[in-house]
Amino acid sequence: DIPTGLDSDTGIVGKYAFKSDLTITMELPKLGMYITPGNLFCGDIKVSNIGIPPSIYSNIKFDNYAIDKNLAKYLLPKRNDSSHKGSFGKILLIGGSKSYPGAIMLSSKSAVKSGAGLVYSAFPESLSRTISSYIPDTIKIPLKETEEGSIDLSNFKKIIDISKDMDAVLIGPGISDNKVTLNFVEMIIGEIDKPIILDADGLRILCNNSISIKTDKLLITPHPGEAARILGINTNEINTRRLDFSRLLSDKFKCTVLLKGYKSIITNSNETYINLSGNSALARGGSGDILSGIITAFIGNGMDILNAAALGSYLHGLAGEIASENLSKYSISMDELIAIIPEAFKCICCN
Repeated sequence: DIPTGLDSDTGIVGKYAFKSDLTITMELPKLGMYITPGNLFCGDIKVSNIGIPPSIYSNIKFDNYAIDKNLAKYLLPKRNDSSHKGSFGKILLIGGSKSYPGAIMLSSKSAVKSGAGLVYSAFPESLSRTISSYIPDTIKIPLKETEEGSIDLSNFKKIIDISKDMDAVLIGPGISDNKVTLNFVEMIIGEIDKPIILDADGLRILCNNSISIKTDKLLITPHPGEAARILGINTNEINTRRLDFSRLLSDKFKCTVLLKGYKSIITNSNETYINLSGNSALARGGSGDILSGIITAFIGNGMDILNAAALGSYLHGLAGEIASENLSKYSISMDELIAIIPEAFKCICCN
């Protein structure tokens, strides 16, 4: 049913846990089978029906889900052919710096590819020419910058005013760890009441225990290292108890958490998704920026934050799998990954 020594609820493994090539589990898969490190001990997983009537499950409330292609298809919003660009959301993406100009470009382009109606990209003004030539599809908002080439605090009122007309706001891709810029991030987090996705260096503000967060619709997307920094522990602790710490972050900041990594965890403490897609093709710089752009597009389109993060995570992973088949796990660029997003959508919709 489950390898000896593996905790079926958390994926934590004991010192002498059995590592199987094939696990035949009874009736329903167990949560711990899909959470790292537990998933590394199960091999191929086969679910065996042992004769429990389906009616038994009708009175059970499930709060843990593995997101596969069928669930992704169910979650994906339908597009009405009589719609217009305003029907699919206005989103604001804030990020970029002299040191990391590519991150906001990748997020912006992936948001466009993921169906957002209108994408507004806000970045340091010195990046204007580079960004405009890379992606003509977005509305550009050049911002005053610090001497180091990151977003300056003086843009606060401008961003607050623009955000009032948005359906979702992404903050963080390539924004840098400049102290002035992080003060800017902290100030706008305390004022914007729209759905917010906080990513990359923007997550650094959560290390401040007195942080004020206005929105009740916050998604944070840390990788294990960022999660460890926020909680003041080491990365190994995160990696051995991924579910526990994901839920701890959710409780601490009253938000939805997407803990990135192999079999990403998406949770709001009450419900949890485990993403089944993805592979090592995604293990490179810029991959997370693409993911945040995809998810922001879904939230801007009106999706619930938990479902948007789960669907975005699956689509992102599926694009990585398709890219691996078409190209190679070893040599995929982030532009190539973005170019495959439409094929991933088609795979979900049509299969």
